[in-house]
Amino acid sequence: MKPNKLMAVAAAVGLWAGTATGDIVTNNFTFTVNEAVPDGDWNGLALPINLSGVDGTISDVTVTLNLSGGFNGDLFADLVHDSGFAVLLNRVGLSSSNSFGYADPGFSSLVLSDTALGGDIHFYGGNGGLPLSGTYQPDGRTVDPVATSPDDFDAAARDAMLSSFQGVTPDGTWVLFLADLGPGGQSTLLSWSLQIVTVPEPATWALALLVGTAVAVSRARRKTGGGS
Repeated sequence: MKPNKLMAVAAAVGLWAGTATGDIVTNNFTFTVNEAVPDGDWNGLALPINLSGVDGTISDVTVTLNLSGGFNGDLFADLVHDSGFAVLLNRVGLSSSNSFGYADPGFSSLVLSDTALGGDIHFYGGNGGLPLSGTYQPDGRTVDPVATSPDDFDAAARDAMLSSFQGVTPDGTWVLFLADLGPGGQSTLLSWSLQIVTVPEPATWALALLVGTAVAVSRARRKTGGGS
C-alpha cells in the first residue's frame, strides 16, 4: 500500500552538475534538507523538486541518502516521478527473524542503485549500531510496511525498483517521500542526491541515423564519380 501523500513540504536547496560521454549524459542533483522526519507518523515528509531543461530520456537513476538518528528499521521511503515509482526503503531488516528491523541510526552517503553489488538493502545485515554507508540495491517491496507480517517480508516481491523510470522524460516533478513508522527515535534527512543518466530521445537517434546514412551515400558517390 502506498502511503498517503497529504503531508508537509520541506524546502530543499538543489545543485545541478552534468557530464557527457558521447550521447550519454549524467546529471547530478544534490539537495540540502536538514528536516526531521515526523516520528511514528504515516504523513511523513515529502520533498518535491522540479527539473527542467534536462534533455533526453532516462536510462538509469541512482539515489544517495544522508540521514541521522532514529532507527533504520522504522523507515519507509519512496521516489515518484511521472509513471515511475521506486521503493527505496521498507522497514529494512524486518523479517521472520527480526520483528523490529535494524536499529542502526541513519545512513551516511548511502547509494541506492539497481545494479549495486552490495545486494538488497532490506537485508544489509545491521551495522553494529552505526550509520550505514555503501552502495546497495533499493528495497523495491510494495507490501504495506505496517500491516504486513514480518514473516512476509522474506519473500515479498521486489517490483518497485529504480528501473521503473527508464524511458521517462526527466523534466517535471520528482517527489522523495520518507516516513518513520515506529515510535521512539528521531530521524533527520540531512541531504539527498539524484543521479539521472539520459540518452537521446528516439527521434534524435533517428535523425542522427538519417544524417549518417546521407553522409555515407554522398561519400560513396564521390568515390565512384556518381555525384558531386
